[in-house]
Amino acid sequence: MTPTQKEKLEWYSRTCFNAMNGARIDWDPNNKHSVRSVSKSIFYAQVFDCRHGDTGLISKKALVNHLSGDEDLNTDDHFVSAQRVGHFVMCHPEIYLDNYDNFFDIFVWAGSKIRVTCDENVDLKKLTSNKKKLKIKKPLNEKYDYVGITELYKRPEGKSEWKTAKLTDERIMIPQEYLNWEKQFIA
Repeated sequence: MTPTQKEKLEWYSRTCFNAMNGARIDWDPNNKHSVRSVSKSIFYAQVFDCRHGDTGLISKKALVNHLSGDEDLNTDDHFVSAQRVGHFVMCHPEIYLDNYDNFFDIFVWAGSKIRVTCDENVDLKKLTSNKKKLKIKKPLNEKYDYVGITELYKRPEGKSEWKTAKLTDERIMIPQEYLNWEKQFIA
């Protein structure tokens, strides 16, 4: 990460931390407007606008597309819904809003992206419904396997070309407290 990227990440994270702390006063996890206004308009917006999170990970099908010149058939998948992470953070203020270092770590994690095919991305999106209330078909730690993304490849550090990617066992770590919290939405 360049010094400019690091500075940008710090500013967006700190701004988000301050805004979410300000929203604690009126936070109501049972009010859809409260949840959406904080999780989407504050947390998601800051994570998205910061544009960090390149993990160097790519699915097998996306790598094949890229190597064959069909990279326009690929997209970045945010491994975890930033909006949902914002909701999670507000439900655990003693962990994330009372401690900036913890908040920074979860902010960085929320931006983690994996390169996948557009079709894989559509399949991943189908695992969540948020019409009347949030429903999750598969927990975060199972969603990639469920849609058939069982092999990931990774570029070596400092490399930007996908042709350098190698098969990896590396996965994005998921905080156990997040998985525990997410269970209430599994349908």
